[in-house]
Amino acid sequence: SDVCSSDLFNKITKSTSDKLLEQAELHKSHGDVLLRLNDYTCATSYYEAALSLISSRSNVTIGATCIIRRNGDAVTAEIDCIDSDQYDVTFPCESGEEEEATVPKNDILLSVCCEDRAYLQPRCLLNLSRCLVKLAEYDTTRGDVGCVGQSTRASRQDKYRSAAVLGCSITITLCEHLKESSRDISLLDSLIGKAHLIRSRAFIYRNMLRNAMVDAKKLILRNPNDKEALDR
Repeated sequence: SDVCSSDLFNKITKSTSDKLLEQAELHKSHGDVLLRLNDYTCATSYYEAALSLISSRSNVTIGATCIIRRNGDAVTAEIDCIDSDQYDVTFPCESGEEEEATVPKNDILLSVCCEDRAYLQPRCLLNLSRCLVKLAEYDTTRGDVGCVGQSTRASRQDKYRSAAVLGCSITITLCEHLKESSRDISLLDSLIGKAHLIRSRAFIYRNMLRNAMVDAKKLILRNPNDKEALDR
């Protein structure tokens, strides 16, 4: 009886996950069409909708893999314990060993979807970041704006570019994590290269030239013939 119940639960869970992925794929397809039509505002809403289905913090459970904000970087971590709005996590550090920490809910940037065989998460994040960089160019609205949970205000254009930088950073971290268990290394490397290029552009417009140069150099190391990176 317990075995049957477990099998039924697994089937229901898989069916629900498959439906969410199908819906996310549909949202991404709509976003891609709008991106090609240069309708960046509407495309952004579709990419965000796709990501909310498969990347929401509400999907975070004990044992799940997430991308968290740590000392200004996006790093991969595993959830060990959940206590209200606090998460105990384990993540790798530069020494190669693992480190434990307690982080607030807002520092959970993305829940990694293990069933995402089509790499919807990094592809949506990449195109969303591309849209945000374009919106910073086309939206000439003046005045500073604030975001929920942020005490500082900045221009609308800088907020777009800051979000694009974060989106690209998450994309790079996520793709590096996926490479550990994927056969599509070339695809993931391509996504990483595009994320470095988009992030470099966002850094340039934010007058963070040193950061832009770091991204450009990483891109050149991956693809020495990349003309756009050579022009950075």
